[in-house]
Amino acid sequence: EEMIADTVRTNGYKQAILHNRCALQGLTVLDVGAGTGILSVFCVQAGATRVYAVEASAVSQLASHVVTLNGMDNKVKVLNCPVESAEIPEQVDAIVSEWMGYALMYESMLPSVIYARDKWLKPGGIILPSAADLFIAPINDRVVESRLDFWNEVKGLYGVDMSCMRPFAHSCIMNKEMAVNLLSPEDVLSFPVRFASLDLNVCTQEEVRNLHGS
Repeated sequence: EEMIADTVRTNGYKQAILHNRCALQGLTVLDVGAGTGILSVFCVQAGATRVYAVEASAVSQLASHVVTLNGMDNKVKVLNCPVESAEIPEQVDAIVSEWMGYALMYESMLPSVIYARDKWLKPGGIILPSAADLFIAPINDRVVESRLDFWNEVKGLYGVDMSCMRPFAHSCIMNKEMAVNLLSPEDVLSFPVRFASLDLNVCTQEEVRNLHGS
């Protein structure tokens, strides 16, 4: 629901697929991590003849229902398995995938997309999306500041000075793998700077591992 309700994201994919109608017309597509199957449906709407919708989770059953409801059973084949163990009987002309995680790389499916590209994408085939840029910007995180300031306030609450806890609290909070918080524009302290770029047509598993590790 959260992903489908994100109209900027979903319409972005829809427009990108429809914009490439000439590249998809009458051709074969592999949808990696198909989820509910909405990208597969978009591909058929753009003229694809055959779509292999690969989804490892039980959501694949719902994707099958979506495909049937939209009258596309004869064009979309839903496969319930990881793409690494999928049996696809032909090379494909295009790969589509909503592989991106938080901060792009956190829990992303990009390694699976690269695997599928190397195994099934025809020479000269297209990948949607085909490129990705990562940006970083300094911020003022008011939630973190409030949590850290709490340790200076304990003495006023209980008569016990616990301000020495602040450095430890800071290390605990900042060592979390991922936090997703709302920010107001004034909390962004400078312009974003691009620190990495990925070309999905040629990037390797090693590059992705190195980027994820950084």
